[in-house]
Amino acid sequence: MKKLIILSLILSSCGAPWHIKRAVKKDPTIIQTQSDTVRFTINRVDTIETMLNDTIFREFRTTLIDTFVVTNYKFIDGYNVRTRQEVRQDARTERTEARQDNRTKRKNKKQEERTERTKIKRSLWIVIGVVLLFALYLIKRERDEKTN
Repeated sequence: MKKLIILSLILSSCGAPWHIKRAVKKDPTIIQTQSDTVRFTINRVDTIETMLNDTIFREFRTTLIDTFVVTNYKFIDGYNVRTRQEVRQDARTERTEARQDNRTKRKNKKQEERTERTKIKRSLWIVIGVVLLFALYLIKRERDEKTN
């Protein structure tokens, strides 16, 4: 009984035509139609015998017959068909690239902030140095005035 149930399930499962119909419903561009034209050229040699008085004349006539056969057939374009695994891999790759781009943007932003902070610190030290030099100049000037 079990074997009969398993056999009936195997025989009633989805076949290749069902899978093709389903794939066409998802993406109709995978089935393409192509036509081939084949030309057959046939040389036909006809022999015509004619009698004139006592002589038999043979005349050979050659005729060319062209036959064109056009065959249309449908096929599945294998270059457009992608497996589920390929689709998933592409999605993973896109997500990974998006994450890496976000990380890169954050790191670049932090680096720019650090650069700006160091520029501010440098300019602050330059101002402090100029003020100290001016203060030292004033102190030295007062000493020179007191000694004179």
